[in-house]
Amino acid sequence: MNFEYETPRLILKVLDSSYAPAILKFVQKNKEVFEPYESLKSSSFYTIDYQTDLIQAEYNAFLSLKYIRYYAFLKENPDLIIGTVSFYNILPQPYCSCTTGYKIDREHWHMGYGSEMVHAAVDAMLSDFGIHRIEAYVMNGNIYSAKLLESIGFENEGIAHKSIKVNGTYKDHFRYAIVAPE
Repeated sequence: MNFEYETPRLILKVLDSSYAPAILKFVQKNKEVFEPYESLKSSSFYTIDYQTDLIQAEYNAFLSLKYIRYYAFLKENPDLIIGTVSFYNILPQPYCSCTTGYKIDREHWHMGYGSEMVHAAVDAMLSDFGIHRIEAYVMNGNIYSAKLLESIGFENEGIAHKSIKVNGTYKDHFRYAIVAPE
């Protein structure tokens, strides 16, 4: 169980509640680009108290391997969060599977950081955590997310009809998956 991974340009870390101010800044800054793809957020989501409680809950869930979220930092600026990749619905044997989701700061789009971050985290789940299959869901029209997944080996398995509630309405999503090499 690793709390931290490095890539050529990034540091991926599981964070504790001391990072709540940095996380709040990250989500506030990217609110308008993240929200079209997410569930409705309460007004308290964008407060330091909510983020402190959330990151503590995520940290505790990591310790029991029920939920894992890595935050991405540039090696050249290790105090600035530029992305996050999480793993949830983590199922033990006989499934050994989970679902992933990710976000990248809009100022860091189209620079390869998203692919680098997701690829490293997926590799860690497949090798270090014994996960066999990872799924990801992409809303129709989110071509950059689909390209990111395909570039690191995920395959499109088709449409999951009305599978995820986004901004109050169930939306179709493409289901992607990657399986650990035999």
